[in-house]
Amino acid sequence: MAGSHVAEDDEEGDIRLQALVTVLPGRLRRRLRRALRGRSGHRQRDAPAPTPEPQMREFVLELPRAGHKGAGGVRSLASLRLRADPHLYVPKRLEESGLAGYEPETMSCFIAALHVLPRGAVFDVGANVGVFALVAAALTDWNVIAFEPTPDLAATARALAELNGLRYGVEELALGAQPGEASFFLSSVTDSSNSLRSGFRPSSRTITVLVSTLDDYCQETSVRPSLLKIDTESTEPDVLRGATHLLTEERPWIICEVLAGRSEAELMRVLEPFGYQWYQITEEQPFRLRHEIVGDPTYRSMNWLFVPESPGDRFWSARERWLERLRHAAPPAP
Repeated sequence: MAGSHVAEDDEEGDIRLQALVTVLPGRLRRRLRRALRGRSGHRQRDAPAPTPEPQMREFVLELPRAGHKGAGGVRSLASLRLRADPHLYVPKRLEESGLAGYEPETMSCFIAALHVLPRGAVFDVGANVGVFALVAAALTDWNVIAFEPTPDLAATARALAELNGLRYGVEELALGAQPGEASFFLSSVTDSSNSLRSGFRPSSRTITVLVSTLDDYCQETSVRPSLLKIDTESTEPDVLRGATHLLTEERPWIICEVLAGRSEAELMRVLEPFGYQWYQITEEQPFRLRHEIVGDPTYRSMNWLFVPESPGDRFWSARERWLERLRHAAPPAP
């Protein structure tokens, strides 16, 4: 408060001096005007400087090499440029280890599926900043759509697509069993653990998000995915409950996160009526067919492959090649 009184007194004094300028002789008038400009400049220099924008995390992420052509005969990119808020978890991990250290078993499975399935659409559900969507758009000509309800993460996914000259959709939308609106819990630990499920992780803030079902979205847009990548932090069974028509008629392949003690029984109840086969994604080749879905308590192998029929030798060979290429991808460059 004391500072505000000083400023008011200064301004009042300047007004009086400005009035005096008009009646002084020319030489004195010019001196007084110079003095007033100095006072004004001094006050401006004392003003607090604007807060600088946070420095962004920027690096180049090498992609696994597929020769000159990607799926569908499209020339694929050799690398991606990443630019993101330094506090975001996934870009931080990618900068530290590249794709070689970011779920390579799952990523190789994802890319192999894109190269052996009939060309179509791929949905990255719970995309975060859209790493899987970015890779799919960079290496193939598939129709790629990322779903991410967290506003800043969805904005980052759009910005990364534009930065790399890639065209894919980013829907700021959650997917679940019923359409409507819901509370979305933002993790106070990491942005990779935001969830529709209350109590899944400690949360200091909630937002209201739009929720759709996969069946409703497909009907409204006429897009039918051949491949789903689902990572929604324990609500994966609800995503599949909202996809009854899709699972019955389109029979997409599904790469799905399974968290130990969270969703195994629900996933089995949802998938059993559709006759899907279950494979835990591990380093082994080929994956072993499982008769029960059990999450890995070590969190080393959290993702599973759900398919309507045996993947076949062509997929297993493609997966082995892509895993080897990922392991030899160079670390990120600044």
